[in-house]
Amino acid sequence: TLTTYVHMHDFGRTAVVLTGDIPAMWLRDSAVQMASYFPRIRKRPGIKQVLEGAIRAQSYFILQDPWANAYNPKYIPPSSLGKYDRQLGRGGWVWTRNFELDSVAYFFNFVWNYHQTPGIWRPGVLLQEPLIHDAVTTLLKLLQTEQHHDERSPYR
Repeated sequence: TLTTYVHMHDFGRTAVVLTGDIPAMWLRDSAVQMASYFPRIRKRPGIKQVLEGAIRAQSYFILQDPWANAYNPKYIPPSSLGKYDRQLGRGGWVWTRNFELDSVAYFFNFVWNYHQTPGIWRPGVLLQEPLIHDAVTTLLKLLQTEQHHDERSPYR
């Protein structure tokens, strides 16, 4: 996974994790792929940078569209897509705009596992970054909104 499907950007600050045969970063799938590296951090501290980069990438994408569940590794101008794709909310950073509660849960689980993993020095530093904080806040508001989907949600 690390050498084939993880693409580091911004001098290692973000890591886009592609998930198999579809060239997109799925929140759930990328969180699961990265979870297998938590136990290895003590022996391979360089993995911390990859995990943090994946959390940052997921956070950035969530802020672009929190209802999406998969994101493009590169920006695709919506005007370059057909009408049907645009109507489905695709384009920009969004690969698939299907709200899935499990995607939100896997993001929270990914962040929680990062914070709780032994051997990560000062995990709270990452979690205090505005990007991560804003993504968490955005998803909490989204969950409140979706509890009253018909009355409050713009997602259809």
